[in-house]
Amino acid sequence: MLVKKKILVYWYYGRKDLLVPFISLQETFDWVFICYGDKVYDPVVDFPFPRYYWDEFHSPKALIKKIKPDAIIFLELSNMYSLSLNIYAKIKQIPTYILEHGLKLSYEYYATLAKNKIESSAKWNEIPKPKTSSINRKLKGASFFLKSLDFAHLNHLPLLINYAFNVYTKETDTILPKLHFPLRKASKYLLFSAQNFNYYATRDGVTESDVYYFGNPYLDKLIQQFRTTDNKNESEYYVLLDDGHLDTYGISMEQRNNFLQKLNEYSRKNNCQLYIKLHPSDYGRTDLILDDNIKYLEDCDMNIVFKNSKRNFGFSSTMALPLVSLQNIVLFSLNGSKIQDLLKQFGVKFMDYYNWSPVDLDHMTSSIDKQDIEIFTKQFLYINDGKSLQRLAEILNN
Repeated sequence: MLVKKKILVYWYYGRKDLLVPFISLQETFDWVFICYGDKVYDPVVDFPFPRYYWDEFHSPKALIKKIKPDAIIFLELSNMYSLSLNIYAKIKQIPTYILEHGLKLSYEYYATLAKNKIESSAKWNEIPKPKTSSINRKLKGASFFLKSLDFAHLNHLPLLINYAFNVYTKETDTILPKLHFPLRKASKYLLFSAQNFNYYATRDGVTESDVYYFGNPYLDKLIQQFRTTDNKNESEYYVLLDDGHLDTYGISMEQRNNFLQKLNEYSRKNNCQLYIKLHPSDYGRTDLILDDNIKYLEDCDMNIVFKNSKRNFGFSSTMALPLVSLQNIVLFSLNGSKIQDLLKQFGVKFMDYYNWSPVDLDHMTSSIDKQDIEIFTKQFLYINDGKSLQRLAEILNN
């Protein structure tokens, strides 16, 4: 009988959609989670895996001794607790991994947002900060951090003290690229595609030898749906993959509703209903236009919804990327969108959000030229085959 590997996971499990890789591979690995400092601050009631809390352990050694993981997966390594665990695990030759969870732009882009106190969609992916007093938490974190070294590796102590001092006294986003050292890196970085490499190269000093590319596991089912022609039941509706951050691009609520109304009129003219998949940040909104031809979608199986739609529209979310590669979506431009500027460099074309006509939309059959598809796919999806989870399992088992 094959014994499953036990893998400890530092992950924000409050978002169910970020649990896809672990739910999908629960028959292959024994997952054990840690995220919050104390159980009292954990808002998640229903959770399918064992979980622990940082305050249960006085050191990384105690945590490792209790759980005995074969490997450790991290969402990120800027937190003192996660970094401490990474350092001790590497000293004890336990493999550690950064597992990607979203599309990244340059590190400088996010550092600038943080410096200017601008909210971004990246905030959605962050581990929630503990609600205990910052001084108390910092002292606990520092104590835990300095216990990540065993006696044989105390020569690294000045380096760790310097790191902690800089992180606690300076802007973290600015200082991290200046504090590279081998123990700070995970053993390997599991990235969706080449697009995310530069972010980690800047922040952690990784090289190509530190990286495995495996695709996007959150898109596997969607890609598989489009790669099979079986059971396709094209229905009389269009789909708009909406964006929950349109206000950051200067789009007012009135302009947003005008756009929806115009797209709805186009849909109705073509005898189609308009399905609008809302961003999670927009769930429950009451200020969007209401019409008997519009159906707002929140939690649903978008794989089936997309496959059976007659036409797909969107902006530049991660879910739109495989549809761009499959030439199955029309994108609308947003002024000032850095991700759209990047996509345009790879040949992706956009309709003007403010100024488009039904005639233009009728003739917009593809958002990317065929000769650019291979380059685009490699950059943003690695391989558009729907087998990312299979590759992830192989990497972790080997």
